[in-house]
Amino acid sequence: MEKIKSILRFLPVFIFIVAVIALFNSYGDMQKVRPADEYKDMGVYTFYPQRVMPLQKETNFSGKMKRRNPTTTVYAVDYWTEENRKNKLAAAAEKMPEPENWREKIEQGKRLRGKLRFVNEYNYILEKGGIESSAQQIVDEGKPVERRVLYIPEEKSYITVEKDMTAEDYVDEQIGYNKKVAMAALTCIVAFAAYYAVKYFAKSK
Repeated sequence: MEKIKSILRFLPVFIFIVAVIALFNSYGDMQKVRPADEYKDMGVYTFYPQRVMPLQKETNFSGKMKRRNPTTTVYAVDYWTEENRKNKLAAAAEKMPEPENWREKIEQGKRLRGKLRFVNEYNYILEKGGIESSAQQIVDEGKPVERRVLYIPEEKSYITVEKDMTAEDYVDEQIGYNKKVAMAALTCIVAFAAYYAVKYFAKSK
């Protein structure tokens, strides 16, 4: 019973610390959000689940628990647009006439490879938590998903978002999420300060 009381006594302090960390993190994350005009819309692509891959993620523990368990394994589904590439290759091959000899066959292969250089390939990682079977089930079912690709020219990298989202929608969502986290954290901090202020003045009377 005493142990429970001790935990409850320090719980507000723990919540206060978490709230302060969340407030600073959300502010930092808002500063990292790129303006919408720094993204180039590459269009909507169909992604196919290819494999399950384990990822090492940093845990949210602290103290001894953090030192003993610095990371944890989560399983993710690796989606690729490889099928799009294959389909375009097949479509391009069908349009070409049947080669009459091996020289023409080699030339056709070169032309196909030249066309494929302009077919973009992307991948999308979907994390499914610590249960491998839930990720494997998605791969076994093989259901494709459609996502929009937003390219970042400055970093020569890209992100994928829901197919109906624009770059402006994505930026607004990121800012909105961080604002909600900041407001929730600020509310906890103010409540903590008000509680201890009332407690202090009540004792001083």
